[in-house]
Amino acid sequence: MFCIQFDAAGIYLVGTAAEQFHVPFEELISFAGGIIGLLEYGITWKVLIGVLGRARHRLWHRPEISLDQRLPLWIDNSGPILYEVRYGEDSILVRIQSLESSRFGRAIKEHWDGGMMRPSNFWVTRMVFEAFFVGLWRNVRRLKLRKF
Repeated sequence: MFCIQFDAAGIYLVGTAAEQFHVPFEELISFAGGIIGLLEYGITWKVLIGVLGRARHRLWHRPEISLDQRLPLWIDNSGPILYEVRYGEDSILVRIQSLESSRFGRAIKEHWDGGMMRPSNFWVTRMVFEAFFVGLWRNVRRLKLRKF
């Protein structure tokens, strides 16, 4: 299970039980190593499945799932400074600026703040393709940097 734990003054342990590494707080919430890094590391599929499931529910209004029931992906924006992005038991606290600094985070935030009222097949497809191509572009760029 992917987790983030506080280790020492400003240092966090990030990863799974088998593989963990130390990350300073500034890097954890920065643009380069922040929310995109966390999503690329291990939570991407969980977030995508949660967002797509919630959008699919709104699109087709499945009667077997109640809106009162908490869905796997949940964003708590009740605080003025931090958003809490939760997937089941796992959660991370993200500053609004950090969430808005990535395309994927911005798409999730805009859709969530809009009350999930305007989902469409076009929006879901666009969000998935943007997240895929941005992730692919970042990984290709990293490979180019490693070669030289």
